[in-house]
Amino acid sequence: PGAPAALNSSMDDLEETLTTLLDMLEKVSGYVGDVVAGKTQPNYTIGNNIANVVSMVPRIKPEFFAKSFNNSLHDLLMVVYLSNLTRTQIAIAEKINGI
Repeated sequence: PGAPAALNSSMDDLEETLTTLLDMLEKVSGYVGDVVAGKTQPNYTIGNNIANVVSMVPRIKPEFFAKSFNNSLHDLLMVVYLSNLTRTQIAIAEKINGI
């Protein structure tokens, strides 16, 4: 019972984190676009903070990131499957021994 719930929780947490990240990126992109278009006065502190954050992001090819992400997800799903299989085998062994 615990492993599938943990997987769902992890997936929900991941989805929420990615949604929050996307929202933040859209806000930053909108701000930068407004500054470039002359709609907003530039704030150099904000600009430096954006530059610092962007420079910290590792440069990973999208294909490599997608492959790594999918491999990690497959590993997690395999662990859940194996734990459920083990739990089922234990339950069957307990029933056989109880007869």
